[in-house]
Amino acid sequence: SSTPEQVDLMPEDDITGIEMKCDPYQRDRYNLQSMLASMYSRNMDMVFQATQSFRKMLSNEPDPPIQEIINFGIVPKLVELLKWQNDSLQFEAAWALTNIASGNSLQTAAVLHAGAVPVLIELLSNSSDDIQTQSVWALGNIAGDSASNRDYVLSQNILPPLLQLIANAHELSLMRNAAWTLSNLFREKDPLPDFGI
Repeated sequence: SSTPEQVDLMPEDDITGIEMKCDPYQRDRYNLQSMLASMYSRNMDMVFQATQSFRKMLSNEPDPPIQEIINFGIVPKLVELLKWQNDSLQFEAAWALTNIASGNSLQTAAVLHAGAVPVLIELLSNSSDDIQTQSVWALGNIAGDSASNRDYVLSQNILPPLLQLIANAHELSLMRNAAWTLSNLFREKDPLPDFGI
């Protein structure tokens, strides 16, 4: 695959009590419908916990339930949460979208078609290194999937904020992810990228 897989870097933060290492056929016990309903709650803690639970499910190796979560219609809500002025929630939503975009081409397209790209590009200028890292990683997964995705990401004016991010990055992981995303914008040669977009 041309995109790296997202890994769960914070396994100790499981505040939901959900055991993530389970047989894929036992996913029903997560009660996806209840989690989805919590995403639409007026209670910010419930929204955060549900978003984090979806992200943890998507971080489940080796078989994350990407398609199941897409089928539940959660991707547009995750994109909406990127716009909320809550760093923790934006981080979890961006991480979940990064994992969805690491799937097959149709799964990556679900993130693109939900309108994530312009919002993720906007988050490259966020003051949080964690949010910047997840946003640039998601964009790299999307751009690296195909020439048409790459061209769409380029058409959304990613280069100025991405180059600014690289110039100002202090964290090595952020710099690596930003450089990897930049390489995905140049990777596909058929057709060559149109930088005049």
